[in-house]
Amino acid sequence: MLLAIFVSTAQAGPWISLAKFLLELAMLEPEIQHGFPHAYLAAGALAAALRVCDAPEKKRQELVKDVMIWPAQYSSEELLVSCEEELLQLWIRCKDEMVEFHHVFRFLEAKYSYHSRFEVAYLSPAGALKALREEREPEDFRDFDLDWMRCGITGSLRQCDPVA
Repeated sequence: MLLAIFVSTAQAGPWISLAKFLLELAMLEPEIQHGFPHAYLAAGALAAALRVCDAPEKKRQELVKDVMIWPAQYSSEELLVSCEEELLQLWIRCKDEMVEFHHVFRFLEAKYSYHSRFEVAYLSPAGALKALREEREPEDFRDFDLDWMRCGITGSLRQCDPVA
């Protein structure tokens, strides 16, 4: 049902291509791949793609509505947003070569740099991650400078948060 909604939209190509890119990226990080139910992982990738591509808010709301039918231990929307955030963080860490498998990421990035895949690898996740965090965080912390959090640790996704 959800895919039918997106396929009917002319702009759906880049959204779907970017979601596939993020899903393939998630396969490189076991903590993400196995840390979320697969339905939420797919929905999180699509939510991140919609955010990065500045899709209409209505599309995101349709996605959230569809995800609500899947049972989750926690709030369905919170789980979706957490997955979306993890995927965007991972993408940034890969771009900045802050993961052990950054050399593998380069092949994935090359694959999604082709015109036939809407060149989604050239997009930047930083603005989308910042917007997501601004939605989640209290206003008191929005102007907090997080540059000090940048670090060069390789390994687990949760060791370092590279986005300010």
